[in-house]
Formats: sequence, structure tokens, C-alpha cells
Amino acid sequence: MKSPNLDKWKYRSDLEGLLLFAQLVEELLFDYTIDTYKVPAMNSHTLSNELWETLAEVEAGAIKPGAVKPIKEELCDRLTRDLVATSILGDIRDGLISWLKSHASIGETKVRAEFLKNALDHAYLTETIRLLKTALADAKQKERITSLTRTLITELIYAGYSPDYIYFETLNYFFTGRTPRIIDSISLVDAYLDRFSGKQLRFAAVFRVSANFAQLKGFAESAGITIQSDMPPIEIVRSVARTKGFLSGNESLPLYLLVDGIEACDVSSAREWGIATIQLLVSLARYHVHRQEFDWSDEAIICDEHRRSLGVYKKPVAPTLKGREPDPNRLSGLIAHTFTTLTSDNLAPESFHRISRAFARHDMAFRSKAPESQLLEFWSAIEVLFTTHESDEEKILQISKAIVPFQTVEYAAKLAADLCLAIKKCGKPGALDVLDKITEGSNEIEKCLALVSIKDNEDKRRELYGALEDHILLRNRVFYLQSKMSSADLIRHMLMTHDRRVAWQIHRIYRARNLYIHSGKSLQYVTILVENLHAYLDRVLDLLIERIEQTGYPLDVDQICVDLRLRYDAHLELLSRHKGKICTADNYKTLLFGH
Repeated sequence: MKSPNLDKWKYRSDLEGLLLFAQLVEELLFDYTIDTYKVPAMNSHTLSNELWETLAEVEAGAIKPGAVKPIKEELCDRLTRDLVATSILGDIRDGLISWLKSHASIGETKVRAEFLKNALDHAYLTETIRLLKTALADAKQKERITSLTRTLITELIYAGYSPDYIYFETLNYFFTGRTPRIIDSISLVDAYLDRFSGKQLRFAAVFRVSANFAQLKGFAESAGITIQSDMPPIEIVRSVARTKGFLSGNESLPLYLLVDGIEACDVSSAREWGIATIQLLVSLARYHVHRQEFDWSDEAIICDEHRRSLGVYKKPVAPTLKGREPDPNRLSGLIAHTFTTLTSDNLAPESFHRISRAFARHDMAFRSKAPESQLLEFWSAIEVLFTTHESDEEKILQISKAIVPFQTVEYAAKLAADLCLAIKKCGKPGALDVLDKITEGSNEIEKCLALVSIKDNEDKRRELYGALEDHILLRNRVFYLQSKMSSADLIRHMLMTHDRRVAWQIHRIYRARNLYIHSGKSLQYVTILVENLHAYLDRVLDLLIERIEQTGYPLDVDQICVDLRLRYDAHLELLSRHKGKICTADNYKTLLFGH
């Protein structure tokens, strides 16, 4: 989280809300933001559609009825807090929530879900924008601005906009581009939002492909795909040097493949549509030809409907790669540590094989190009690691309960580590000075937690706010964490909220996996699910290795799962016993860590 570039801003206090909005959008869509602060996969509108579609799948026999319950729970929870849905539904919101919570039949629930879906379909985006514009005018409404911004970005992605497109348009408009030249008014958000009208545009995409694509030319033409050796007739109007470089000689990819008639909201989505078209063509070819590799360029020229070049667009970062990498100089040592731990006498042989197979599945996910395949491989690793038993409890419920403690143990430390990194990268020397003044804690993580949780450190938090100056997002993050960690009650609520959020997402991932396997359907937000599942799996593996190293006796994966569940339950019980207690220098680590 870098300090914002305000070169084009005539910054005043009344622009705080607009700056927070711009920084939030950047963080929500940044490749290496931790999952807590990433764009949510769902909002009330998308959840209402998911519920209706799942009920239809249940009626068709493709999905079991048990899949409906977690969606209803999440939707009801979301509706109670959703500013947009509350504004649209008005007085009928609470009655609708009661209806959804009732034990109605699948048919009755589907009628209610369709009613909600239709109500939100027609007004959700416009009402989100209206409420957001109102909130931006009052810099004190930072919680409201944050909530509406998260809702908006989820809605734009659902409407068909690529996260990459939204991210780069935001950077360009607010921080790096020439237009607008100066940001000096909240009203400038109108021109920014006009870029997301929801209108479908027509594009063409040009890729470079390997010579053996010539074999597919006859069929390709019947499918509206042109494969040729001559440079396609396009007018170069943007990124001239880069576009000409793309079109010039390429020995390994000598042919041009043009996909025409693409309908999409933006250039990045058009490129993805072009890639999907090529992958379908190649999958048909590989059914008949097994010994050939069909290669194509990651980059593509995207043209408008008049074949005017809009630029060369590269492949976005794959969802499997959206995580922080270790220092290359440490890699050899990290591998040696992992190998030594897993081959020690502390791990039972059967569990060694399970973890090894999980690593193999993890690797296969990285080798897969399609996000759907990545999801299947990551989920296979999860099923390898977590044992399920014959019982009245469904398999997915057992897996979900096993995963949750891995994500909640030391959750406060995860948030503090992210805050510490943000303070270091913010470019404000005074902010680091404040952290150095914290007397509590033996390391940076504990000091960050002491800073945000202990009531008596309020003077240092105020000093930090001053040091951060115009870094509105980081200032707000410190305030947000303080509001979540300053007492036993708040910490318990934070953990249980995170618990539910992870469980709901695990159920969603499982539904997406089943939907793809049984009916071949893919979800629009599958890349977000891949990112989340990858983060969950990595956390599971990290903690398994950590626990194996710490123990002094042989154990297996199932024992570690039991241990973490007991520790998590004990932590919640400890917080219940300390109900009403605020964090102090003496108890903050006990309340935050459970020990």
C-alpha cells in the first residue's frame, strides 16, 4: 500500500472521500492485496442471482438441496448490512429476510428469490452509484464510502467489466493519466463512472499463432475466425510502435488469427473472449490430433468495430500468481526447511504421502491455463488433505469445518503483518517513528497489534494519523483495525465474522466445482474463487509444516486438524469469559492470540 501519487490533485480536506474511493478501488483490484481486502466475490445482487440459479439447479437434480442453506444464510446476513439493498427494498426488506430464513419448500423459496433478484436487477447499480456520490461529499462517512465502493466494484465485474480494465482505468484517471489534468472537485467522479455505462461494444482481436494453425483454417472460417499469413488490414491509431512491433516478423508464431464480432464491455474482456475462442478451437483440434502443440501469443491487438487498433493488450496476471513471492535468495533455504520438516520422524508416513500429493495438485494448478482447471486441482489438494467420514454430516460441511480454523488461527497477526508492511512502504518516515515508540510487544507484529488494540495507545495512534498526512486509506485502515481489535467482544466478533465468510466461500467454491464437473457451466467470478482457494490452501500447508516442526512426537494431518479446532474453540471460549474487557498492555496478546 504505497502513498498516493497526488501530482494531479489540488488536494483539500473536502476531497478526502474521493481520494479514499480511488485508493480503495486500487487496493481491491491490486494483484497482491491480501484476501481480506480484495474485491468481494459477491454482493446482495449477485447473491440473489446465485440463490435463484442454485434453486433452479436443485429442481433440475444437478445440485443437492443442502447447497441452498449457506447461500440463504449469506444473503440474509448481507441484506441486513447492505446500504443499497436497504434503499431499494425499503420497508419490505425485513419481511423478505424473514421469508428467506423460513423453512419453505424449494419452489416457494425460488419464487421469493426471483422476486428479490428482479427488484435488485433493475436498480442495484444505479442506486449504488447514487448513494456513493452522496457519501463522497462527506469525508466523515468513510465506513459508508468503503462499503459502497466494495459493492460497486463487485457489481461492475458482474456487469461484465474486467478487473484489469477497472484497475488500470482507475490508476489512469486518478493518479497517472493526462485526463483529467487536475483533480480539484468531487464532481469529477461523474466522468470516471461514465466509463462504466454497462454498454456492450463490438471488438476484434488479433493474435499471433503457430504455423500448424493453418491446418484449422477451413473450420475456423466457418466459425468466424480468420487465420492468415498476411498482416490483417487494421488501422493503427494507438500505441503505434508497440502495435507495429507485434505485427512484424515472428518466426515462432508466424500466422495471424483474427477473432471478429466480439461483444464485450471493455478491451480486456474482449481479449479474454478471444482467448476463450482460441482455446475452444484448439480443444476441438486436440481431440483429433494428440502430438501437436498449438501455440498462440499472450498479447493481442484489440480493435474497435471499424478495425481501428486500440492498442496491444497483454495477458493479465493469472489468479494462481496473485500472491507475494519470497526473496529468490531465500528459496533454496525454504525448500530445504520444508523437505527436512516433512521427512522428519514427527510426521506419520501416510500423512507425508497426503501432503506430497497435495503439493503435486498444487503444482498441477499452476500448470493449468484455464481457471476452471486451476479450481479443480486446488480443490483436489484440499480433498487429499482433509479426511471425511461416513456420517449424517455432508462431506462439504466436514471439509469446511476443518479448513476454517486454519484461516482463523492468528488471523490478527495476518492483519497486523499487512499493516506493518503498509507502514514501511507508505513513504512517511514519521509513521515508522511512531511504531518504534511502542513499548509493548517483542516484534513488529506484536507492536502493530499493540498500536491498534490498546486503548492507552490512543495518543500514538493520533500521532500516526498525523504522520500519514494525505494517505487516507492507511489512516482509515488503522482506525478500522482499532474498531475490530480493541476489546474481547470485538475480537470475538471479528473472528466469527471471518469464520462465516470463509465457510460461505468454501461452500461456493464447492458448488462451482460441482457445477463445472456435472453440467460444464463456469461462473463469471471463477478467478476470484481460484484466488481465494489458493490462499486457503497455502495457509493450510503453511500451518501443517509449522505444526509438524513444532511437535516433539509423531503425528498426522488429522491430529493437527483436531488440535487447531480445539485451540480455535478454546480461543472463542476465552473471549466469551472476558466479555466486556478492553485490551491493555497486560492482556492484548492473550485476547488476540488465545494464549
